[in-house]
Amino acid sequence: MLKLKALISFFAFFVTLYLTLLSLELPQAEWRQELDLALSEKTNGLWFYDRDQNLIRVIKPQVEKNNKSMLDQKIYPISLEQVSPFFIQALLCLEDQSFHKHWGVPLEGIARAIWLNLRAGRFIAGGSGITQQVIKLFRGRARGLWSKLKEAQYALALENTRSKSDILQLYINHISFGPNITGIDAASKRYFSMPPHRLSLAQSAYLASLPLAPSRLSPYKGIENALPRQRAALSCMFRQEMINKAQYQRALSETIQLKTSFTKLQASHLTDSLAYGRLVKHFSPSKVKNQAQSLNLTIDHYLQVQIEGICRRYAQAKSIQGLRQLAAVGLDLESGEVLFWVGSQDYAHPDAGQVDHVLGLRLPGSTLKPFLYALALDSGYSLNQRLPDRALYFKTPRGQYRPQNYDHKHRGEVKLMSALAMSLNIPSVYLLNELGVSKFLHTLREVGLKSLDQNAEHYGLGLSLGDGEVRLIDLVNAYRIFGKQGKYSPWRLITNTHNSWKILPQKTNKPSSDTIHLESPKQVISARSAQAILHTLSSQELRAPAFGYQSPLSLPFPSAVKTGTGQGYSDAWTIGLSAKYVVGVWVLPKFGTQLSGGMIAAPLWHEIMLALHQNTSSLPFNKQELNESDQQVLEQLIQLENSRYQQKFFKQVDDVNNRSLNNQQSHIQLGVTAQANQMNPHKNKIKVVNPPEGAEYHYLPQRSPHDNLLRAEIFIDDKLISKKDRGELYRLKWVLNHKQISTTSNWSKSIWIDPWAEHSLNQKLCVTLQSKSSLQTRSWIEKSRACSDFIVYPKSD
Repeated sequence: MLKLKALISFFAFFVTLYLTLLSLELPQAEWRQELDLALSEKTNGLWFYDRDQNLIRVIKPQVEKNNKSMLDQKIYPISLEQVSPFFIQALLCLEDQSFHKHWGVPLEGIARAIWLNLRAGRFIAGGSGITQQVIKLFRGRARGLWSKLKEAQYALALENTRSKSDILQLYINHISFGPNITGIDAASKRYFSMPPHRLSLAQSAYLASLPLAPSRLSPYKGIENALPRQRAALSCMFRQEMINKAQYQRALSETIQLKTSFTKLQASHLTDSLAYGRLVKHFSPSKVKNQAQSLNLTIDHYLQVQIEGICRRYAQAKSIQGLRQLAAVGLDLESGEVLFWVGSQDYAHPDAGQVDHVLGLRLPGSTLKPFLYALALDSGYSLNQRLPDRALYFKTPRGQYRPQNYDHKHRGEVKLMSALAMSLNIPSVYLLNELGVSKFLHTLREVGLKSLDQNAEHYGLGLSLGDGEVRLIDLVNAYRIFGKQGKYSPWRLITNTHNSWKILPQKTNKPSSDTIHLESPKQVISARSAQAILHTLSSQELRAPAFGYQSPLSLPFPSAVKTGTGQGYSDAWTIGLSAKYVVGVWVLPKFGTQLSGGMIAAPLWHEIMLALHQNTSSLPFNKQELNESDQQVLEQLIQLENSRYQQKFFKQVDDVNNRSLNNQQSHIQLGVTAQANQMNPHKNKIKVVNPPEGAEYHYLPQRSPHDNLLRAEIFIDDKLISKKDRGELYRLKWVLNHKQISTTSNWSKSIWIDPWAEHSLNQKLCVTLQSKSSLQTRSWIEKSRACSDFIVYPKSD
């Protein structure tokens, strides 16, 4: 009896559908408008575009049982050309074999589904074609006969206005492949750790089988669950001569191996923060239902991918030294536009990887000192003002406070600019005590550090050493004032103010730098003070007594930089700028490791700055606002530190020569051979480890260009060279294809090279060890040489 009722019901539905479609008119104007809106915006949710209008991410809303929309589905749309043709063929075999023949509704498929359901006595197959399934993705699943007829109308309208390729592309980018896995790009990378165009035949058929029941067939519940449908797809492809017998048999025998790695998402922290309201305070997504919201960001997608790769590799390399988490952000100096935003070392990292550390409140350490010294200059202090650097005690409401320098040394008195360059703590606390905490706190708020919202008594004299929490993005933007003649303006992230995003009324007297409307720059410090601080922080000579001449703070172009370390080594910072960019790096060391900003954050900042200036030149900083007296003071301070360094250097040279003479006298009895080895002890003591001799490399076009760079490394016996003289008496010279490679240090034992820039198949890398007796000597003498010949295949392969 039940089967008879089911038969009558299905028959009536099929006849009604058939007769309706025969006389069906296309949807009316208002229906067309609704459909066009859905297709033009692709779907409701948030669509993020970079500065060049490239789509970088989509976050779709998922409605829960309480009808509250939650943004949690991430989509990365791609074109059909970026997908393996095997996947498209398998998908059509399983979902809609007549896709390229019907007009939107496959009547044969519906009839076949009705027959199968009747024969089984229950629902086991659906008859909807791909076009109808696209309508379901955008309008929801139809319930009841008339809703299904309306769905058919939309399918016909969609076929009438869009090409088959467009419909198929919409389908593969928005269909579900598992819990929170939307689109073929996400599925391919999540399950097989590869882009869709590299899927094998077996993998393609396997993924094509999942959309039928994404949760039930999820590979994480058992790879074997979807294998019957995979084999059905392969059989269909073979019958329809899409593949030959050898391909068919090879695919059947291929083992499906599930990868556990996660998709590398671009700008994931930033887009998450925007979507979930962790960032925007004065701008909010529209509350209008079923309306897509597009957001144009200032992000440079190429830089974002490149810097994310740099941060990921750096974190892996430094993990053993104590790096736990990191964040990095870069702004255009002139406009304040955010160019890249890296919230953590890896979005999938198990240790707070999805936390956006760019927005975290952290102790900035000494990175606040430049603002204090700028305030001092504007308050009447001179560039060569003498500050005390001795044991000082300050009376505070919490008791007696005695600041300590990082090296626990006292220098008696130091010049104001030298104290800043060497980041001395005692002169800084003294200076804040003289100027007043309230005055300094007001300056910090003026440059956008609004998180410092407590009163002056709360922070006390420790504010000069960073005892107040700030956000990385705000601190990086604050440093722009030194390159902008002392003028402050908020950082920019969003470039459009479409109707889908509305400006909210201000509910607090605390302004936020999250606003996207342009504000007129505000003069917060004088142009003279800004340039004085800029040139102090860019002087290698002034910071050399504390950081040395070969530190990661030195770059081959003009740059100003400041490091900072949170109390108890809780946070490590490096913030710096060139004439074009301002970049900030924050690192969270592991508990118990004593890593300062100069040790763990500065090398990453150094590598990022080199990447940013790889194809651009950086101009020198302007000095026009400094009067003649200011410039003379700076030059005198630089010359003074340089002469002190030379005196120290020559003393080291004399010590080395004396030790060398004593060694020769004590070993004179070894004879002529021993004397010859003493004269040239470095011969054949250098070896190229990577790239090894005879190695072959292929260019990978689907990767980021930075991923195709090769790491060149050498081995050298350091025991032959005095550590005190490293980088002073000796240097390493790198040459690729007879052209010298510029390095950040005279003692770089590893660098990154781009062998594909030469367009040559055969490559030759050579490294020479050179030495000279003193700084006054111009010529370098070659001590040892090592070379490696390797092959690179062209980019076009």
